[in-house]
Amino acid sequence: MASTITNMTIEVLFADTRALLGLDQYQMATTAIVCCWTLVLAAYVYLEEERARLREALGQHVTIGDAQRKVQRVHSAHLYSIDDK
Repeated sequence: MASTITNMTIEVLFADTRALLGLDQYQMATTAIVCCWTLVLAAYVYLEEERARLREALGQHVTIGDAQRKVQRVHSAHLYSIDDK
């Protein structure tokens, strides 16, 4: 009984999320949504870890946006250095 209630709760969550994000207009499998959320959460965890590393290195408050910009600058620099070769 408990697993049935949990499954219904998850289905309601997916349905509500699809409606809020406008994804209900598209035919997306539940697997695709799970993959999308997995990637989003993995990116968030990565940025959160980078934020903590930067906070310790700089000794000051760092936002997740600061971490994202730092990662983007590093990756852009690597990309441009590859193009120059």
